Order: sequence, then C-alpha cells, then structure tokens
Amino acid sequence: MVIGFNVRDFDMEVLAPYILTPVKNFPILDILVEFEKVRGHRISLQSVAQATLKTSKSGSGWDAIRLFREGKMDELKKYCLDDVRITKDIYEYGLKNGKISFISNRDYQTYEVPMNWENFTEALKGQKKEEGSFPTSLF
Repeated sequence: MVIGFNVRDFDMEVLAPYILTPVKNFPILDILVEFEKVRGHRISLQSVAQATLKTSKSGSGWDAIRLFREGKMDELKKYCLDDVRITKDIYEYGLKNGKISFISNRDYQTYEVPMNWENFTEALKGQKKEEGSFPTSLF
C-alpha cells in the first residue's frame, strides 16, 4: 500500500516512468483525497501538520524546485524526507485517533476531521497479492 499526501495526482504520476509495475496497480491511501471526501475542499500538508502534529514542514514545493535547479540535492533530499516523515506521522495519528486536524486558510481556526483509515487497511489485508509484487517501505 502506498500512503501519501497528494500522492495519487502528483507523486505517482512523477514516479510512473521509473516503476516497472503500472501505478494503477498499487493500492493507494491518499490523505488529501480522503480529506476532500469528508470536507469537500483541499488543504495543505502544512495546515494538517501544524494542527495535528504541532510541527511545520521544512519548506514548500517551490523550495523543492529551487533546490533541484540549484543542484542542492542533499537539501532537497532532507526536504523530501521531512515531508515523508510528517505524512507518516499524520497517517499514524489518524489511524490511532480516527481523526486529523487542519487550520483553515479562510478563518484561521482549527478543525477536526474524522478519518476511518482502519477499514481501508483492513480491506487490503484480505486482498490477494499481485503476482510479481514486492514489499517496499521507507520505514
């Protein structure tokens, strides 16, 4: 299972040319997509990180582009790994607590949003593994 934030429409599309298996074959839990199902609008990883984990991202997507263009690969790697860590922590928090929080960019209030990821992960356990698939994890 691939767990991410905006991973379905961004990361998987970027990675598709480098993955041997079609990306559509991967079970994906996209936190942003799940949030949109409940609230009907998009939010930033930063707003969820601040409200749910009381932490902040180390930069923005624009910073990542700049770091890449400037050839600062170690800094880019740190930025990406920070985003992965934050996403992992948000997922684990939501799985444990059945909710995540975000800070609205409209009224700057913090709101809780129910999340039921346990059903998603339990459903995956019952699925037969695709032939030729292999387990991978960053953690």
